[in-house]
Amino acid sequence: MIDPKILELINKDIDKAISLSEKDLLQKYINNDPEVNSTYHEMLETENLLDKLPENDPSVSLKQRILNSINYDLYAKKHKVSFVDHVVDLFSVSNRKFATSFAFGLITGFIVLAAIFYSYYSDKSFKEDNVVGTMGISESKIVESIPINLAESNISGQIIVSKSSDKYFLDINIESKNDFSLQINVDPKLINIDNFSLNRPNDFNIEKELGSIKINDSQNSNYSLAFTLKDPAAKNININILSHDNKLYQKEIAF
Repeated sequence: MIDPKILELINKDIDKAISLSEKDLLQKYINNDPEVNSTYHEMLETENLLDKLPENDPSVSLKQRILNSINYDLYAKKHKVSFVDHVVDLFSVSNRKFATSFAFGLITGFIVLAAIFYSYYSDKSFKEDNVVGTMGISESKIVESIPINLAESNISGQIIVSKSSDKYFLDINIESKNDFSLQINVDPKLINIDNFSLNRPNDFNIEKELGSIKINDSQNSNYSLAFTLKDPAAKNININILSHDNKLYQKEIAF
């Protein structure tokens, strides 16, 4: 059996696409191997015979038979039914019963999903580590409003105490042109801090310990604190405003 590489050289020679080096190599095979010699001349003769065959066009009757046998319906452009057409057909008179059931099922599904999401987010407890963003106190009743007026230190503001069914809220607003620190202390055995947030998450430093939150700030800010009473004996929360560790303001909020 002749090596496929030699057959490739023979084909290249017949197609007149062979290089000079490949031509010399092929000639060596032809001169030294009778089988290669015989195969080469057979393929060359076959190619010459094919070149001499006349090119005959098919008869008119053959063309007509071929054309008559084609089913043009197979190649006709099919009309695509759009999604809108499906919807219109769905709610047609003949399908009105099915469409009504389908619409009712969609509405029921939306109601069930809304109830699941509402239940999940309403029951999700606050984490004390959440210290960015803002916290709304809707559906809560204001218990007390405490003004802050430190004229000598150019610090003013307000503390609003609110209460909902099971939580207390402190909304602390401070306006200051100077650096200050806000410190909130609770008894962790009696009071649980559920969430602490502020109206801007940047440009402040916060220190947290068990039962204590201290914020070093220098801008007008609003802080929100949500907490629950672990024990009815819980009495108060202490709020301090300091400047360079000097206590400028102290307020004890009792419940």
